[in-house]
Amino acid sequence: GEQKRREALLIDMARGLSGETGEAFFRSAVRHLGQAIAADLVMVGETGPDDSVNSLAMMQDGELQPNIRYALAGTPCDVAIGGSDLCAYGDGIQKLFPQDQFLVDGGYRAYAGAALRDADGSAPMYSA
Repeated sequence: GEQKRREALLIDMARGLSGETGEAFFRSAVRHLGQAIAADLVMVGETGPDDSVNSLAMMQDGELQPNIRYALAGTPCDVAIGGSDLCAYGDGIQKLFPQDQFLVDGGYRAYAGAALRDADGSAPMYSA
């Protein structure tokens, strides 16, 4: 059933990430997460001191993409980084964040993201 499928996905992700470090870890993470949740776009990014995000790995439509840099203001990522839980929006995301040109141009209809926090609670990275 559904529980077995979830367990299999989790085991597959863990196998795919074990032994990877640095850039290879992040590329593997976005690849496995994208496959597990059938996402059109998966990205792991690091926040910069100027309220921007630098992607560490990004997969779109099953293909790894070049890294990008963008301003956080006006994006659902900004909300995700400020929160302590999963940040999710369903259909209509473009109307909520019309200034997020990447979201609008890409035609994305939903979003889920979460801050990946250090042991001290700071959120230097996030996954969307």
